[in-house]
Amino acid sequence: NTDASLLLSVSWPALVINEDEVRVKTIEKVIRKLKGNFGIKHFPKDRYKTAIEDENRKLK
Repeated sequence: NTDASLLLSVSWPALVINEDEVRVKTIEKVIRKLKGNFGIKHFPKDRYKTAIEDENRKLK
């Protein structure tokens, strides 16, 4: 599971992870899984306020 909030946890000013290797792997995974054409998604399959969002569909 990957969420963009991980970037805040492993980056400045939080610096929760002191091990450089773990921090770099975490950042690379977030970017690899969540990078889109216009930036980083908040979570996988995030469609909020995009052209492909179905505004009539109710969230579960």
